[in-house]
Amino acid sequence: MEADFSDSALSDEQKSLFQDELNGFCDMFVGSSKKPGRAELLKFEIDTGDSKPIKQQPYRVSGAEGEVTEAEVDQYLEMGFICPSHSPWARPVLMIRKPDGGIRFCIDYRKLNAVTVKDCYPMPLIDDILDMLRGAKLFSTMDIASGYWYVPMHEDSVAKTAFTCKYGLYEWLVMPFGLCNAVSAFERLVETVLVDLKWRVCLVYVDDCVVFCDDFPSHLFRVRQVLTRFREAGFKLKMMKCHW
Repeated sequence: MEADFSDSALSDEQKSLFQDELNGFCDMFVGSSKKPGRAELLKFEIDTGDSKPIKQQPYRVSGAEGEVTEAEVDQYLEMGFICPSHSPWARPVLMIRKPDGGIRFCIDYRKLNAVTVKDCYPMPLIDDILDMLRGAKLFSTMDIASGYWYVPMHEDSVAKTAFTCKYGLYEWLVMPFGLCNAVSAFERLVETVLVDLKWRVCLVYVDDCVVFCDDFPSHLFRVRQVLTRFREAGFKLKMMKCHW
């Protein structure tokens, strides 16, 4: 597991020390596999008050979109992220065209989001982040791989995540993308993991973390602190998106 220091201003000796440090955490970095770990500190709940279940029929899709849908469903079943459902709730799969012409598998949760009680957990303000970074000389950024899928669904909310397509009805066992409170829930989770380190050792914005410092020995120690917390929480990182 080799770190990419191509954009780093560290000396060769510092890069070697940094690599030695990262080698002690090689179990935390995922390769081509999309399957993340599992963080058990939080279970994601969907509070819909007294709303009755809302169901929709599947949207029609093209042949190519159907192939993508089938492949995604098969992959999520294999990973243990979803399971067949008998839920009275049903959201349609929505295929989105990417700028490069590819197809992105999404779920249209708009009607579910409309009846969901909103989570007001605050996101960090960009200006506050910039103020904290001002004057620091060394930075390391870490990217939590497939962040949302670390969060297990609360048993009482699994049925509400159900989605429908031509291949059947399925529900999520982990927190899916597209839910209105997912960002707040994940921010709360990561800030809980780094509770005494945030704003002092590192800054967090959803699945991105930046460690900052003025001198190399202290910076290496701070990186070790953050990596240790992430390991204890069950997080995995994507090395290709980390910068040291």
